[in-house]
Amino acid sequence: MSSPTKRGRRPAPPPSSRLSDPSLPLHLALSYLLIKLYPLNSEREPIPIYRHTFISAILAIVMREYLEVSDTPVSFEALVDETDTLIKAEADWLKLHIKGLRTKGQPVEPIKEQRAVFESWLGGYKTAFSDVADGGIFLDLLEKDLGDRINVDDDEEILELPEPFERHSPIGIFVRKVLLTLRRLSFDETAALSRQCGEWCGVTLAGPSRWGALGGGNRKLAMEQPLDRRIKAFEGMREAEAAGDVTGGLAQLRKFYDYQFPSSGRAQHQHALLNLAHFHYSTGGLESARAALEEAIRVSRADGDKACLRHCMSLLHRLNTEASPLPSSQNTFRVQQTPISSSVLPKPTSPMDELWNLRAALDLGEPVHVAMRRIHLAMARYDQTSLKPEDKREPREGWTTEHDLDLAAWHAAQASLWGMMGSEHLCELHEDLALRSGGVSGDARLTVALARAERMTNKARYDDALRLLLDFDLLQGMNMTEYHRWTKVVWAVLDRRAVLNGDISSLELLDSLRPSPCTMRKLGPGGIVRDMAHPSPILDNGETEPSVNARLIQDEIRTSLSKVRKMQESKTPPHLSLPLVLSDIQLSSELGLWTLYRFGIVLMADILLSMEGGKLAQKAKNEVESIWDQVNLLTWTHYYLPT
Repeated sequence: MSSPTKRGRRPAPPPSSRLSDPSLPLHLALSYLLIKLYPLNSEREPIPIYRHTFISAILAIVMREYLEVSDTPVSFEALVDETDTLIKAEADWLKLHIKGLRTKGQPVEPIKEQRAVFESWLGGYKTAFSDVADGGIFLDLLEKDLGDRINVDDDEEILELPEPFERHSPIGIFVRKVLLTLRRLSFDETAALSRQCGEWCGVTLAGPSRWGALGGGNRKLAMEQPLDRRIKAFEGMREAEAAGDVTGGLAQLRKFYDYQFPSSGRAQHQHALLNLAHFHYSTGGLESARAALEEAIRVSRADGDKACLRHCMSLLHRLNTEASPLPSSQNTFRVQQTPISSSVLPKPTSPMDELWNLRAALDLGEPVHVAMRRIHLAMARYDQTSLKPEDKREPREGWTTEHDLDLAAWHAAQASLWGMMGSEHLCELHEDLALRSGGVSGDARLTVALARAERMTNKARYDDALRLLLDFDLLQGMNMTEYHRWTKVVWAVLDRRAVLNGDISSLELLDSLRPSPCTMRKLGPGGIVRDMAHPSPILDNGETEPSVNARLIQDEIRTSLSKVRKMQESKTPPHLSLPLVLSDIQLSSELGLWTLYRFGIVLMADILLSMEGGKLAQKAKNEVESIWDQVNLLTWTHYYLPT
C-alpha cells in the first residue's frame, strides 16, 4: 500500500511576515478543536468525557492538516462538515451513556450533560470572528486556553493528571508553534489576524468594528499629545504612590496611558504596563497586577524587549509565589532540614529573585542555617561580566532596564540572617557593609536602620532608637510600603518604653492613636505587609471570607512566647503553659532561631521553678547554665516580645 501524497513543505515565514502564512487561520481552528476535545475543570485538570475512538478521529484530522498529508488544505466548510459528523455521533453516544448511568443510580457530571447536546464546535469559532474586536478577544482567550493544556517543562515527578499535550510530542510541537505566534502578535497584527480568520470562515465584515467607534478618536491627535503632559502625569502618579493615595495614583496612570501607541513606536508600552503592575502589586491589587503584567509580557515578547521581559518574569515569579499556601499554625508545621522544594518555591533566574526567595523560604519554614545558602546562590547568579571594564557592551536603543545584584540589599539580607541566629557582631558587620555599598537603595538603608533600632530597644536605649528612626535622611523619599514598616517599629519602641515605665496614660494615648493591627495584612509567603483598610469584609449571606493573612513562622513563635509570659504573669497553672513553651523551644531549635530558643529556655526555667514542691529547681538551673555563655545579660534583661 503506497503512502499518501504529501504536499510540498512551504518555507517558514520570517517574523516580520507572520500573518502572510495562509494556513494560520486553519491552524487556529485546529487548535480550537483541541481545546474543545480536552475540557478542564476549575483546577485546570483534564476531564475525561469522550471515547478514545472519537479522540483519535479528531487528532487524526489535526495531524493530517498540520503535517500537510493531503494534496490541498481543507476548506472551512469541509472541515465543519467532517467534524460535525463526528461530534453528532459522539453526542448521541453520550446521551445513551448518561441514560445508562442514571439507570444504575450513578451520578452524572454536569459537563457531560452539556456535551451530550450537539453543538458545532467550528460554528462557534466562526461566530467569534463576526466582529474584529470580538475576534481579538477570542484570540487572547485561545492563547490562554492552549497554555493551560501543555506542560511548561519536563517535570521529574509524575503527575496524577498531567496536561493533555506533552511538549515534545507532535501535537505538543504544533501547539507550541501556535502559542509562539499568538504571543508575539502586536495589537495591529491581532486585528489583522482577526480579519484574516473571518475571511477564511466566510464572514462578511462590513464597516469598522463596533468597539472601534467607542475609542477610536483622532489617532493623529493622540500621537501628537505633548510629552511634558505625560511626564507630569507620571510624576503625579509617583507622588500619589508615596502619599498612599491609591485613587489619585490610578487617575494619573489613566492619564499617562490614555495614549495610542503607533505600531512603529511601542518601545514605552511594555515599561508603562510594568510600572502599572508594580503599582497594583505594592497597593494590594494582585489580580490587577497580574492582568497588567500578562499584557506587559505579551508586548515585550512582540517587541523583543528582553530586559523588560526579565523584569516582568521576575514580578510574575513573586505573584505566583505569594499566591501559594502558607502554614498558618506551628502545631501543623513540620520542619525539614533541607531547602524548600522547587515545586513549592520555583527556582529564580536572577540574583534579586534569589534574594526575594530568601524571604519567601523563611515564610515557608525553611531553617535559617539552610536558607543561608540562598545568599551565596544570589552572588553566584550575579553577572560577573558587568565587573570587567574591558567587556563593555553597547546599550540597547530605546528604554532599558537594569537587572543586576544590589550589593546593599545582599549585605542587608545576610545581616538579617545573622541577627536571627543570634550573632550580633556579624550582623553589625554586614550592616556596615550595606551602608558603605555604592548606590545604596532606600529599602536597604531602611532595613538596616529598623534592625538597629530594634536592637537598641532590646537594650532599653529608647532615645537612641527614636533618634535613629526620626533621622530626616531616613524619612526623605519614603514610600507607603516603607512607611508602614517604619511606623511598626516606632510604635513598638514607644509601647515598650511605656510598658516598662508603667506609664498608663501614655499607653492609653498610644492605643487611641495607632491603627488597628488587623488592618495590616500579608497576603502570601515573601510578600510585603500592606494596609488593607478593611481586613474582614462581610458578605451578603452573613458569612465572612476565610482569612488569607500570612504570618512568618518566627512571628508565630514570638506570639506563643508572649502568650506564655502573660500566662505566667496571670498565675496560670504551670502545666498549661509548659507544653506551649516546649513546642516553641523545639521549633525555634529546628529553624535555627537561636535568639528565640534562648529566651524560650529562660521562660521554661521560670515555669519549672514555679511548680509545686520545688523539686525541679536543679533542672531549671542546669537549663539556664547551658545557654548562659551565649546570653547577653543586658539584652535579655530588656528583651522585647510583641504583645
